Amino acid sequence: MTLKPALRYSLSDSLKALAIYYAIIIAINGLLLVFVRLMSTSASFNGLNMSTYIFNFVLGLTTFRQTLLMLLQHGRSRHSVYISTAITALTLAVIMSTIDLILTKLLNVADNMLELEVNGTIITGLSTGTGIYLYINLFLTYLLFGLAGFIISALYYRMNTFQKILVSAGVPLTILVALPIIDTTFKTNLFRGIIKVAALVFFNISNWSILNSDMLITLVRVGVLLAVFGIYYLSMYRIKVKA
Repeated sequence: MTLKPALRYSLSDSLKALAIYYAIIIAINGLLLVFVRLMSTSASFNGLNMSTYIFNFVLGLTTFRQTLLMLLQHGRSRHSVYISTAITALTLAVIMSTIDLILTKLLNVADNMLELEVNGTIITGLSTGTGIYLYINLFLTYLLFGLAGFIISALYYRMNTFQKILVSAGVPLTILVALPIIDTTFKTNLFRGIIKVAALVFFNISNWSILNSDMLITLVRVGVLLAVFGIYYLSMYRIKVKA
């Protein structure tokens, strides 16, 4: 089994899910446009990028185990599994960021042609930047969410039931409860720091004065992405295959 069939298998289910997702998104937005036209009212269309973030994250969570087992059972090495899933994540991020930007443009065109009072900010609600940086950072965000799903799924795959429960309950409680209590008690900013880092890494929002340009923010996020690829690569070699 060469890399090409492995990549084809890795892509096939993901592309089917992607097609269904965008069919639903386009149908919903089309119906909303018709509603706005018939009712002669105004509307605001936004949040598509957040929907795509969640979809990409869930896709990474749900496809990792199935892809890992299938490819290893057909004689593929862990390196080939990593390469095929990494290329899949890159391909999906390119497709999603391109389609979402096109949908935004089409919505704005429909707004002008039909004389609707539509706020066509499907993409730009959370993805900041101008010109090419808007596209690059949207692509980076989608890719980071997809890889986050892969990594979490890989970590959970290694854990027993008790460890899964401990992590699932312990991490949210630590971040959302323990850290705010520590900040209040000791006058620290641990929780705020985590939020600022997450905003920069996942949503391209900088809260540091030193990161005051699109180029600097993009370079930092590319560095984080390379580190995430490294973490994902290392996680592949720590997994004990289970049926």
